Amino acid sequence: VSLTPMAPEMALFHLGDLLIHVDPDRSTDAEAHFRASLELSPDFAPSIAGLGLVSEQAGDLAAAETYYLQALEEYPDAFRLQVLFGEVELGLLGKRRPQTPEEQKRLDQSIAAFKKSVELRPSYGEGWSLLGYAYNLEAKPSPDAVATLEKAYEMMPGRGDVAYNLLLGYARAGKRQEAIDLVATAEARGVPEERLAPARQTLLQLDFQYAVALAREKKFDEAVPLLEKVVAESGNDAMKQQAADLLKQINP
Repeated sequence: VSLTPMAPEMALFHLGDLLIHVDPDRSTDAEAHFRASLELSPDFAPSIAGLGLVSEQAGDLAAAETYYLQALEEYPDAFRLQVLFGEVELGLLGKRRPQTPEEQKRLDQSIAAFKKSVELRPSYGEGWSLLGYAYNLEAKPSPDAVATLEKAYEMMPGRGDVAYNLLLGYARAGKRQEAIDLVATAEARGVPEERLAPARQTLLQLDFQYAVALAREKKFDEAVPLLEKVVAESGNDAMKQQAADLLKQINP
């Protein structure tokens, strides 16, 4: 057995990284190790990223963003660092659809980071899941969202959040039958009803969209049962009212 000496700055980084992951309450100690590492090597990217972890844990996402960006300049091919940066961008965005050009830039940066992460590590299912989630935040449905989330679901079939994001992807793409099949699969796997409830509401939105399309084609026999289901079961008051109004037009 041969031993390879570890550079002091690398040893300090690993000790800090171990501390923050094993015991989050020791983040102060972890930060001390990262800063000691940087005293030896001021541009040492792993320890800079470590300071990003400390900042993120403290809730200072803006500082974490700065540290991650600085580390990425040195290590753009670090897949995990790309994921961390993408997650911080989503956090700064508030995990909602962008309302301003600045917020759109954050989402674009997040998507780019997750895309890079799955290019670097295609076997990392979480990267695919996060990329699909970010795609679903686009103002217009992304043509890549469904395929990305399907891949994530294939890799992590037991993850309810991945399944739900895929369902939302299907809904935005108008893939009603795929959405129905996905919920049926969840039912067959014994997913509790309280977790299925949001999915059923999403299906009702698809049912309403489909019913409106059927009514335009004057296929009233098919449209009416769907509209009645929306009126009876939807938790969206505006959609319920629209369905009820359309029923009155069909059956005055």
